[in-house]
Amino acid sequence: KADAIFVIGQNPGTNHPRMLSVLQTARRRGAQIVSINPLRERGLEAFIHPQDAVATLMGSGSPISTVYLQPKVGSDVALLKGMMKHVLQAERMAPGKVLDHAFLRAHTVGLDALMADLDATPWSRIEEETGLRETEIRRASDVYIASRATIVCWAMGLTQHENAVDNVVAIADLLLLR
Repeated sequence: KADAIFVIGQNPGTNHPRMLSVLQTARRRGAQIVSINPLRERGLEAFIHPQDAVATLMGSGSPISTVYLQPKVGSDVALLKGMMKHVLQAERMAPGKVLDHAFLRAHTVGLDALMADLDATPWSRIEEETGLRETEIRRASDVYIASRATIVCWAMGLTQHENAVDNVVAIADLLLLR
């Protein structure tokens, strides 16, 4: 049912190949898929299901990723902060249209501190840390903002780092905003 799927720090074609058929099905039904990984994996660009004889013979894979970002290794928190920064900017442009304020009041703490941190973090620092342009990060964030049902999947590319806990906390913060 998800209309946006974010695949972060994960190489399904290499490590989770069965996931590619699920992503292919989701994309075919209209889900937007954002892949975030320093490594550009062919399976996340286009996928040919090995049981699809025609596609295999034709060599024509189904597109998978709508957006593919390749940040610098270890810059996941900065990228996620950039996404949250864009979400908050979108909310300020259309108050009440992006954030669910009732949910945030009832189920979260620390939103003011998060907003202050995001406001204090300039786009130039996010771009420098991630190696990505602000427009690229905004494009991925726009997929998230437009989504009514989002899944974020990650693997060892996010958790086997010095900042692994911060990576997962930043994902949770992002998801709680919507």
